[in-house]
Amino acid sequence: MVLFDCLLLNLIAYAVIISTSFYFYLKYRYTFWQRQGCPVPIKPHIVYGHTKEVTKMKTWVGEHYASIYFNTNGYKFAGFYQFQKPKLMLRDLNIIKDVFTKEFSTFPNRGIVFDDKLEPLTGNLLTLEGYKWKVLRNKLTPAFTIGKIKNMIDLIDGRAQEMVRVLEASAVIGEKVEFKELLARFSTDVISIVAFGFETNSLANPDAEFRKVGRMLFSTSIESIIRNALNALAPSLIGLLKVRSIKKEYADFFYNVVNDTVRYREDNGIQRNDFLDLLLKIKRGQNLASEEESKLVINENDEKEDFKFTMDVLAAQCFVWFIGGYETSSITLTFTFFELAQNPEVQMRAQDEIDSILMKHNGKLTYEILQEMTYLDMIVSEALRKYPPVPNLTRKTVKPYKFPNSDFTLNKGLQVVIPVYAIHNDPKYWPEPEKFIPERFTEDEKHNRPQYAYLPLALVLDYALVCVSE
Repeated sequence: MVLFDCLLLNLIAYAVIISTSFYFYLKYRYTFWQRQGCPVPIKPHIVYGHTKEVTKMKTWVGEHYASIYFNTNGYKFAGFYQFQKPKLMLRDLNIIKDVFTKEFSTFPNRGIVFDDKLEPLTGNLLTLEGYKWKVLRNKLTPAFTIGKIKNMIDLIDGRAQEMVRVLEASAVIGEKVEFKELLARFSTDVISIVAFGFETNSLANPDAEFRKVGRMLFSTSIESIIRNALNALAPSLIGLLKVRSIKKEYADFFYNVVNDTVRYREDNGIQRNDFLDLLLKIKRGQNLASEEESKLVINENDEKEDFKFTMDVLAAQCFVWFIGGYETSSITLTFTFFELAQNPEVQMRAQDEIDSILMKHNGKLTYEILQEMTYLDMIVSEALRKYPPVPNLTRKTVKPYKFPNSDFTLNKGLQVVIPVYAIHNDPKYWPEPEKFIPERFTEDEKHNRPQYAYLPLALVLDYALVCVSE
């Protein structure tokens, strides 16, 4: 009995020592920013850092960063912790502008952890870094010219007409329509036809294979929860444990669809002048980027490495086009339709503008005619302001950066966060931000507002990166 009591006391003593040591270790980790000379206005939780509410799913990520943003008023930047991982929130629009312009060589990477050897579809323009990113960006730039977009209008209009037919059929039988799902199917059909040249028929068939895969790619799963937790706590374990971001069956389906389409085009000499056609030209060794674009400097220390445009790389670019265009388009359309339903006077004015312009052009819709629909453009811009598809943006330093008019230097390898959703809801830039007011985007209003107060497509906002979704 005495021996047992001694063992128990020893175990308790060891437990107290270990837990106390761990507690003080965590406390020390949370002094990182103070030791760097950076303000941390909000006291971190001993376990969660500044992510308690979002970790417990009591809020979403946009509101989470907005909470930090609005609780650090008066600061140009502020440190915070994602669990024990230090991050820096940028609040000053001039600093944010510098990150995307003259200091781009310091902040070229997003710091997104992916393994393109384990998951080839992740080796795309949004995740690659350094030299590979630079080469790929230069080659893909010609895909996003005005001429290419003009060629897509008829295809997009055809899918829109199909959506109208689906709505009319539902109206005849008095069937309720879930617009979020309908617009996701519309986006799937549009992206598939304009990018890859094949019909997915999601509007006609909600259970079409391509739509089911798209639905699953954006659903929450145990794997995605584990991956997000590892990304916050120990990113290095993602590769070690081979935690996938995309279920293998969905990745294989998408890869096989692209591969079969490529093989069919090559075997039959088919050329469609779409995104996939551009990728095939690059794969055949035709560098389509201009000489000026090829001079882009990401980092003066960049070293060239072997980077071949393989079938894996081609499929990865198709994948990012699909998820980028599908997700941003369907979300933006859903919220735009919601606000039009909530604001009938806005809806009526938009309808009048569309009707009058189409009547003037005999009902024909072209790229040039779309440019005349200025109020419609203001509506979409306000929807992107109020509901940005990407609520925040991260950047990772590749070299130390000294903040202007400050003694603080951000060390290499640290991440900064640009809280897009918070900036879009800051009354300093947007009076009554909770209201849907398209007139915020008249030419006069845009001219009088700081440029970087509006970051609608933040995931792909770089001076050197073309937006695949716009």
